[in-house]
Amino acid sequence: MDLIETAKSFAFVSKGIRIRFEKNEIIIHALGDNYAPTISGALLAIGRLEKYLKEKGVRFTAHSRHWNNGKTTDCIRIKIL
Repeated sequence: MDLIETAKSFAFVSKGIRIRFEKNEIIIHALGDNYAPTISGALLAIGRLEKYLKEKGVRFTAHSRHWNNGKTTDCIRIKIL
C-alpha cells in the first residue's frame, strides 16, 4: 500500500489544499482567505481517504484544528495508529 501517493491523489480534488506527511500523520491544510470551498474539498479528500484506509484495514484517528472561537477549521490531521 502506497499511502502517501494515495493521499496525494485524494488531495487534488480541490485547489487550495496543501497536504504534508509527518512520520505517522497526514496533515491537510486549507489555504487562502476563503476557507469554505477549500475545507469542503479537504473534507471530500478526507472522506475518500478514510474509505480507502478502512478498506485496507488501517487503524487511524482524525481530528481538526479550530480557530475563530472554534467556528472554523483550517487543518485536518489523520494519525495512523
